[in-house]
Amino acid sequence: MPIPTIFVDQAFPGGPRTKLMETQDGNVYQVQLYARRPRLGHREFCLGRGWRQVEHAYGLAPSSRVCIVIEEGREDAIRATFGGP
Repeated sequence: MPIPTIFVDQAFPGGPRTKLMETQDGNVYQVQLYARRPRLGHREFCLGRGWRQVEHAYGLAPSSRVCIVIEEGREDAIRATFGGP
């Protein structure tokens, strides 16, 4: 899932590229951030590995709304809630 660069700067400030993501149901997934270079040449940040498990577990589609929040005081965790399309 591509994510905005400003979120990367807030959620992953030069620290580990792996975070624990807690969902609205209390399930915890380990997600990894990686950078890829599409054909246009600029870097695009994406959530990989654990995010695919989240997509399958919650039946998320490209049009699904996802809200990811940075947990204050916990540099290793983020929280995710899902809404309808």
